Amino acid sequence: MKGDFSKDTFKKKKHFHDVRMQQGRVMLDTDWNEQADITINRIETGTIDIIGDTGAPFHYAGFEIIAVNNTGIPTNPGTNIQISEGRFYVDGMMCENDAGVLFADQPDFDKTLLPTAPGRYIFYLDAWLLHISVLEDPAIREVALGGPDTTTRSKTTWQVKYITVNNTSTCVDALPAAITSQSTGQLKARAELPAGTDNPCGLAAGGGYRRLENQLYRVEIHKGGASRANATFKWSRDNGSVAVKWESIDASNANNLIVSSTGRDELLGFRTGDWIELIDDTTDLLGLPGIMVQLTKVDDNVLTINPGGNTITLSNKNPRIRRWDSSTGEIALNTNNNTWVPLEEGVEVNFKEGTFKTGDYWLIPARTVTADIEWPKDNAGVSLDQPPQGIRHHFAKLAILDLVTGASGIINWVPVSDCRPIFPPLTELVSLYYVGGDGQEAMPGKLLPNTFKVGVANGQWAVSGARVKFEIIAPGAGTLNPVGGIAITNGEGIAECQLTLGTMPPNVNFSLQVKASLLDAAGNISARHLPVIFNASFSMAENVSYKSNCDNWTGTAPDTVAKALDELCERRGQSKGCSYTIGPKGDFKTLLEAIEKLFKKEKDVSLCFMPGDHIMDEEIIMLQKEMSFTTLKITGFAARLTMRKAKKMQLVADKIILQGLSVIANPDNKDKDETQIILSAGETIMDYCSWFKGGTSDSPFIVILKEGLVYLKNNKIIAWFSLILANGVQGIIESNLISYLLLQNGNSFDFKPVPLIWLTTDAKTKIRSNLLQNPNDEIKMTDWSLVIRGNRIGIVLTDVNRAKPHELYQNMIVSENIFQFGANSFAAKYLNIINNQFLFEDPNHKPVVVSYILGFNLVVMGNSSFTAKLHSVPTGLINSIDAIDLSMIVGKGSGPAQILNLVNVIA
Repeated sequence: MKGDFSKDTFKKKKHFHDVRMQQGRVMLDTDWNEQADITINRIETGTIDIIGDTGAPFHYAGFEIIAVNNTGIPTNPGTNIQISEGRFYVDGMMCENDAGVLFADQPDFDKTLLPTAPGRYIFYLDAWLLHISVLEDPAIREVALGGPDTTTRSKTTWQVKYITVNNTSTCVDALPAAITSQSTGQLKARAELPAGTDNPCGLAAGGGYRRLENQLYRVEIHKGGASRANATFKWSRDNGSVAVKWESIDASNANNLIVSSTGRDELLGFRTGDWIELIDDTTDLLGLPGIMVQLTKVDDNVLTINPGGNTITLSNKNPRIRRWDSSTGEIALNTNNNTWVPLEEGVEVNFKEGTFKTGDYWLIPARTVTADIEWPKDNAGVSLDQPPQGIRHHFAKLAILDLVTGASGIINWVPVSDCRPIFPPLTELVSLYYVGGDGQEAMPGKLLPNTFKVGVANGQWAVSGARVKFEIIAPGAGTLNPVGGIAITNGEGIAECQLTLGTMPPNVNFSLQVKASLLDAAGNISARHLPVIFNASFSMAENVSYKSNCDNWTGTAPDTVAKALDELCERRGQSKGCSYTIGPKGDFKTLLEAIEKLFKKEKDVSLCFMPGDHIMDEEIIMLQKEMSFTTLKITGFAARLTMRKAKKMQLVADKIILQGLSVIANPDNKDKDETQIILSAGETIMDYCSWFKGGTSDSPFIVILKEGLVYLKNNKIIAWFSLILANGVQGIIESNLISYLLLQNGNSFDFKPVPLIWLTTDAKTKIRSNLLQNPNDEIKMTDWSLVIRGNRIGIVLTDVNRAKPHELYQNMIVSENIFQFGANSFAAKYLNIINNQFLFEDPNHKPVVVSYILGFNLVVMGNSSFTAKLHSVPTGLINSIDAIDLSMIVGKGSGPAQILNLVNVIA
């Protein structure tokens, strides 16, 4: 602030609330300015407390970095970059872009060019306050007063810049310290031997401040440096406020500079011998030093200079000339802490070692009545080192983009991540969240046992009277109560809806979904709130309808899955669809013999291992197109099967049922055991089976390969990599003991173990990209659903790092499980993590990340001993919530709405 001020009196640590004027008193510029600083501090501090260090308002979110073509039309990828219209807050300071502008056309960043070297770039915002006087904006002057300027302004100035980074950089990474760090160099000032005098017009005795006028000294860094040995400074007794407009250069003498005036009077004007700085808007906006030259003559409105070897040209960017009172122009800083640099009349300064930037400044009020300066001192009266009073820059990451070279050689910008936190208005923080009712089953035409329940809350307060619309996504699959599916929330903010299943619709995988959406005041579905998705099922156990294509049932065709399975298990003989025994005295000696002899003539086969031990030395590899059954059921409740020499058992059928099997991989193989069970079916049912493989081989033990349904219940699967579900496998995993569960492995035949630290930066970027896909786009979210309930599991990993971009669970419910070890990961568009226990214990009692959770619509509540990294994508925008210890809130909230509110704070 280079205005004609008496001093700067605002001190944040004094906590003044306001300035009060008294009657009959002198009005000072310092009081006016301190009131402005108090107000600004209150507004910007409050803004940070409400929205955080950075953020853009939901309804006018500005500074989006958009890939466009050279005419400014958005396209992905694009050859150019546009900065969108709108507002953005950084450290409480509001930055506003009045209209979308190309990167090179920024109003306060003159023709800055985009990079051309391919690579990854972070675009960031640099904002600060720029001092504006009538020289920069003549409209400030009131012409009715005849010319004098009255006040000055502080302008919020912003520039969008970029830096190149490595390909693993994400929005959570901090900007380099070389950009964001403030100057570390400091300064202290003193008046030599200060001694007061009773005469305000007299000189101080014995030294001190010796001028007859009160002054505000400005000490400013001219050339910055990494140390005080590399920097220079200049000073002004009038806060650098003596400046004039530079009109032109004398055509006959290039050393004659024609100016608008030579100052207001003898004291506030230019004199022969003065040092002046030639500046313009470019030096101000880029933080560059101007050219320092000395005046040799002042004649009317002509300043004659000694160029001193400098080339003097007239800028077209509002050129100006500023007077400094340094006797030698720019001055070297002191090189040790004991050396004081004199300014004039007893005022001395001393710089403390550190870094210095051009424009760093300190203000030193000097007063004649005390013959001293005003400067912070310790209790012994010794001057204290102070950091620069300005200029303070504020920074915020905006976006990450890749600059790539296309097949035709054209360089294009490809957006990777939007780094802007987006915040809604406080009055629109109403949330719709899941309460209960998901994953139910019933017979066709029957009422589901429980209602679907959702909650509506504004922060931690329940919202009563809100309207929620429930819809059945599969047409004709049932009826809702209330009719039309519109329910009103009660006093606890809960809305309920009942569903009566219809007839089993074709081609819906025996399941349907119900969507609950919040309605706005006009009765329309609100686009600001994500829906809650419920799953209901027609299948599983004796309460699920079964439609058979088999024509050789012994009696009436069974109408439930349980009846059909029971009848298949009891059938014997060699006729089509009967049950066969396997063992030394059975229908077939080995499982391989049974499959090879039956697959050509039987499509529905039930096989039963006879009681006792069975040794398997021959591999079973059924090919998808050449060897398969419609139904393949294998049981063995009193049998034990040891895979001794056989390393692989691959079963293929439309439907595979495994019950009561006890399978052990050869324990002699130990760590090198490559034994593998591969199940490829449209529907896989596994009940009361026990699977064991020792060692730490990277080869997965059980792989459920084909896209389809899976029902696993009451099984024990123990192996280093025990169970793998390939892409597209969905269903229910309930009441099992599993040592390692991997979801969505992209290529299970070429399995490579996922590292325990799952959420790498590449994985973050990819999964966020997946979650943000528009369902109407060519690449869309799948409709897969998975329920993991009531299990004891060592580790669960969702292998999104290998999944194809469009293959991601639509819905996942993880409830009432016990997880033994760390590094679990769950990812789905609609994801509920409810009432689980995470038992990981670190022997050194150090904080650890137990699980990673990422979802578009995310509900996490009721879990214990849980430390997690959660990544949520509310309203289609990326936000990160890191290191939240849910064990701190379980059992302390009044209900799920309170817990959910704590989880969904935007960090």
